[in-house]
Amino acid sequence: MSVSAITVEELPALIQERLRQLQQQLFPQRLRLQVDDRWLRARQLPRGRAALPPPEVVPLPEGICRQGMPQNRPALGDFLGDWLLEQGLVAAQLEVVLPSAACQWRVVAWPFADQPDDPLQALRQLQLDLGPSLNLDRSYLGWQPLPPTSDEQAQTLLVAAPKAVVEAWQEVFSVAGVAVQRLIPAQVLHWRS
Repeated sequence: MSVSAITVEELPALIQERLRQLQQQLFPQRLRLQVDDRWLRARQLPRGRAALPPPEVVPLPEGICRQGMPQNRPALGDFLGDWLLEQGLVAAQLEVVLPSAACQWRVVAWPFADQPDDPLQALRQLQLDLGPSLNLDRSYLGWQPLPPTSDEQAQTLLVAAPKAVVEAWQEVFSVAGVAVQRLIPAQVLHWRS
């Protein structure tokens, strides 16, 4: 459409629409989705230090998710995509909180005073016992340094999610047609709050 084809009456509406699009690109909405086996909690994240609004709770279809693992990925992806579209949040930056049933965490006390530069490599070298349910090769890992113990021993919060679970959720959100900025284990969210 050329500039000469726009009438004076249409100009304010076009400017407002273009301004809305520009604001969405420069300042996208941020949304945290917390998924569980029976429900989805959605909370828009405000900018700055504004108080968090209460979450919107959306029930999920029965049996669509079990023990943190999506059972019917295409159906769940369609459900989430439709819901985000209805809410006008398809373009939002998403933080997805993985179900607590799908993640594990451990506090690792290192046998030295300083945090290792690469905790994963240190875990492999030291062969620390993390329990039979946490396999380093079949999990995606995240970590957060913790304050040292009273005897100055370094500690790290280690969080793991099985690769199969993370990949299943990535597929769900791919079907939903949305981009996920980051996946957060539920335990980390609880620990931060």
